[in-house]
Amino acid sequence: MLAVDSRKTGASFDELFGQSVAAGLTNILGESGAEATLKHIGLGPFPSDPLAVESGIEVIFQRVGAPAIKRQILKVLFDKMSERFLDENKDDFAKQVEEVRQKFENPLGRGAED
Repeated sequence: MLAVDSRKTGASFDELFGQSVAAGLTNILGESGAEATLKHIGLGPFPSDPLAVESGIEVIFQRVGAPAIKRQILKVLFDKMSERFLDENKDDFAKQVEEVRQKFENPLGRGAED
């Protein structure tokens, strides 16, 4: 898959994250499995709340499957951002999503005061 820097496409971060969740789930579960999972955890086709996604995935897939699914979602998200995914913080999905959000919103790494 060709990586496209989504900051240049005009997509919001919430859209980017939702697309990453859908794609990550689809990569592992197939399209119908991804749709069923999102429906079961009460999220729309493109969810935007990392904590809700993480919680829902952990409830359904528990310790065995949840880490692999969360890792796949993060890989897709990082790829969409043209960032390198380092699988170092395996247990902190929401924190990693928030770090990517900050890079998306502030690609030059400058503070709000700049």
